[in-house]
Amino acid sequence: MINKKFIKISFKEDLKLIKNISISNCLIIGGAGTIGSNYIKELIKLQPKKIVVVDINENGLVELTRDLRSSNLLDYNPEYITYPVNLLSETFDKIFWSKKFDLVANFAAHKHVRSEKDKISIEALIKNNIYGAIKLLELCLIRPPKYFFSVSTDKAANPVNIMGASKSL
Repeated sequence: MINKKFIKISFKEDLKLIKNISISNCLIIGGAGTIGSNYIKELIKLQPKKIVVVDINENGLVELTRDLRSSNLLDYNPEYITYPVNLLSETFDKIFWSKKFDLVANFAAHKHVRSEKDKISIEALIKNNIYGAIKLLELCLIRPPKYFFSVSTDKAANPVNIMGASKSL
């Protein structure tokens, strides 16, 4: 049996969330990836005013933008900007400080076994998955968003390799 009291409370909370996000400036890091791009598609349904997407994959950003435009999700005309930059770059710092973001969501991560093929790949993985996350958290401590979300993967639970351990950290 469904608890009607819970449904009413849940519905009120959903309306509050929708109201807050619909007036938000959103920064999505790693938005061109599978999880990040799907998150953006759901977020856009709440019609935030500004959506800034950062990802090192320029082609992925182009594909994301084409997909959003062809689906009519951007028809409400938000300010939508993509930047093909690295989270650890000075350019990212400029993006972060350019606007007070109400929502910061982080999906940036090196993943899969191919990231551990040699010392250089492991270094890149550690820089992104650990130092990138630390940098973002430090920035958010200085200028806290209303909402912060960072995702890792199931690989972080009981890690069996460097990639999983970096996500767990």
